[in-house]
This record gives sequence, C-alpha cells and structure tokens, in this order.
Amino acid sequence: MPYVKKIFFIQFSLELISGAFLVLSSWTIFATTGSLLLTGLYISLGFVPSLIANLYIGAIVDRRDSKKMIQIAIIVIAIALLNTLFSFQMDTIYMLYLSQMLLQLGGSIFRPSIQVYMTHLFEHNQLPYLFTKSASISIFGGVVGTFIASQLVDYSNISILLLMLCFIAITLAISYTLPKTVQAKNQIQTTIHQDLKDGFRYIKTKPIFWKLFVILGSGQVITHCTTGFLAAYTYETVANNATVYGYLQIILTIGGISIGLCSKQFLTKLSNIFSHTAFLILSIALILCVFSKSYIVIFICLFSIGLLTTWIRSHFQAVQQMHTATGFNGKMASFRMIINQGSVVCISPLLGVIASVIGTNYIFLILAIISMASYLLIGNMYSINADSVR
Repeated sequence: MPYVKKIFFIQFSLELISGAFLVLSSWTIFATTGSLLLTGLYISLGFVPSLIANLYIGAIVDRRDSKKMIQIAIIVIAIALLNTLFSFQMDTIYMLYLSQMLLQLGGSIFRPSIQVYMTHLFEHNQLPYLFTKSASISIFGGVVGTFIASQLVDYSNISILLLMLCFIAITLAISYTLPKTVQAKNQIQTTIHQDLKDGFRYIKTKPIFWKLFVILGSGQVITHCTTGFLAAYTYETVANNATVYGYLQIILTIGGISIGLCSKQFLTKLSNIFSHTAFLILSIALILCVFSKSYIVIFICLFSIGLLTTWIRSHFQAVQQMHTATGFNGKMASFRMIINQGSVVCISPLLGVIASVIGTNYIFLILAIISMASYLLIGNMYSINADSVR
C-alpha cells in the first residue's frame, strides 16, 4: 500500500511529541505542587477546548480538504510547544495548562482528519489492519518520547527537550507532504450548524454508533487516567524517581505497540478473542495494580492495560468508520471524541479528589469498575467486527 510510511511517520512524530510532553508536564506539575487535585485538573482542563471545538471540527473536516486540516493540526501543536518553552523561561507551571489545551486541540483536529484521509485513501477492508498498525506506530512514537523525556527530566535538561520537540513540530508543519485523495467534495450550500443537525439525524438511523461510543469512551477514560495518574502512582507506590516513572510509562506503551506487530491474519484471530473478553481481562489487570507491590506484577499489568486499551480504541474506531457513509466520517469521528473527552473531563478531577483522600492506587480500582460496567452493560456488542459490516 503506497503512502502508508508517510502517514505512519507523521503519526510517530506527533506521538513522540505528545509522549515527551506528558512526562515533562505531569511530572513537573506534581513534583512542584505535590497536589493530586491539580494533577487531575491538569488532565481534565486540557480537554475542555477540544470538547467544545470537536462538535465543529468534524463538520469542517467533512467540508474541507482533510489533507490541509492535518497541516493545521501540526501548526497548533507547534504553537503549544513554543508556549511551553516560554512558560519555563518565565518560571511558571500554570502556562502548562494552556499548552496542554493547545496540544489536545491540535490532536482533536489531527485525529478525525487523518482518519477521514485514510478512509478516502484506502479500501475499507484494509482499515481495521491499518488502524491497528497506525495505533502501534503512534504508541511507539510515544515510547520514544517518553524514554527521552524521562532521561532529560531526571537531569533537568528541560529546555533541550523542548527545543527538540519544537524543531520536530515546526519541521513537520513546513516540510511534510501527503498525496491527494479521491475525497468526495460536497457543494457547500448549507451552514455548519445544518451539517451538525444532519449528523445527529444520521446517528439516529445508526443506533450501533451509541454502543460503539460507550465501548470507545470507556477505553479512552482508562487510557488517559492510567497515563495521567501514573506519575502520582509511581511517586506514592513505587519510587520517588522520574526515571522509574518513565520506565513504567514505557512498559505501558510497549503493550500498545505489541498488538500492532501482529500479522493481519493473527490480528483477525485475536479479534475473535478480545472482542468478548477485552474489558474483563482489563479489569483484572487494573485490580492487580491496586494491591500488588511486586514490580513484575505491575509491569505485566501495565503491559496488558496498554495492549488492551490500544486494541479497543483502534479496532472499534475502524469499525465505526466502516459503518459510516461518505460525507459523515469527520462528524462521526468528532462525535466519538466528544464522548471520549467529555468522559475524561468529568471523571479525572473526581479521581484526583478521591486519590488525595484514599491514595492514588485506588484510582485503578475505580477504573476497573468502569471496565467491568462496560463489560456487563454492552457485553453483547463485543461480537462487532469488520466482517459484520454491510
């Protein structure tokens, strides 16, 4: 398949930036303030602008060239990194909140844009495999970024790290090239608000979307809350050391990478297993993180969490795109992201308050309850797969 490497390289680079930024920002905020509430708010507030903008981003992606929207997303991420560099020069951590908002906004533009772009560029029967592979490539970028950041943060070379990230983002924004797609061009005779109304009407004709949104929203909450609170979990439970935190992040993300290293045939077989048991196995891994003090057990559990949440998000995102008619891909992707990010915005501050009272490790128990509730409420939906699409 042509052009796949270019797409994967862009995703790898942006996730490298995101992974490095997460280690840098979350460790800095918790180490500076010692506040779990501020850590939880940091995770939550970062999604607020995206949550508001997502409603319109999807409609804009369907109306405009998804290739150009990808470039806009990269530019927004570059601005976020320049703001972070400025905040460290001014010796204030609160500008990191703005940087997180901009970074998440750039990601909210990039994700539906790249999904719509791939949907128009490739055959539909290729999407489940490509989405899983692209997720693993992205996570590998996150591993590289996490490892680099964990080393540089430990030695306080933050300015060097930020300059590296800024250079990568600005270079991508200026020099990246992607081929044109056979994207359907809508004659824009309606307003964006009318497009949104059409999108909501379309959802009513496809009730399967709401069930997919529940599956993907649960996976997103578990992913972001595990990642966001891992610094505090490491600090309280494992070791007061940024390098150890970096290694735990790497184990978590290696789990995500491993699922994408499988062949297309093996992924199909795994889908038959994970479709029915993903959240059940995930719940067990989360519960073990609450009570275990063994490094080996924690490593295995974090690996499993990374693997399963990556599979849930990539597989069912592909299924969603394959169920979506041409002209609605961007809107459906953004509607999904509204559910995903809205869940994170609502839940993460609450988890921050709970963690400050009873301990960070009990966050994993709450996440396990969310996982089990998803399994019980929509267990019959795990049979959805690419082969069932008509």
